[in-house]
Amino acid sequence: MKHLVLFLLLACLPANLAAAAEALSAPVNLGFEMGTLGTTPAGWTVSPGGLAAVLLQESCPEGARCARLTRRDSGPGADALVQVIRAEAYRGKRVLVRGAI
Repeated sequence: MKHLVLFLLLACLPANLAAAAEALSAPVNLGFEMGTLGTTPAGWTVSPGGLAAVLLQESCPEGARCARLTRRDSGPGADALVQVIRAEAYRGKRVLVRGAI
């Protein structure tokens, strides 16, 4: 079941997104504290398509900074703000992912 869920998650991402993003050995800038305000957060990649990701310093639900995701068009499709991370260090471990909407 774990493999099926992972496969479905990966299948939902645009095919060229993983190829465009460099694989990291560990996650970086998870709290969006690094980077220039008004730009895509440092260490993160935006999927090609209609998504804009902007680093903000106001109205953040947690921490000093956050990222706002906005669709530039109303067409169909899925967009993402992602980090591609090598899985070797996490094999056999439980990983918790959370976020605020």
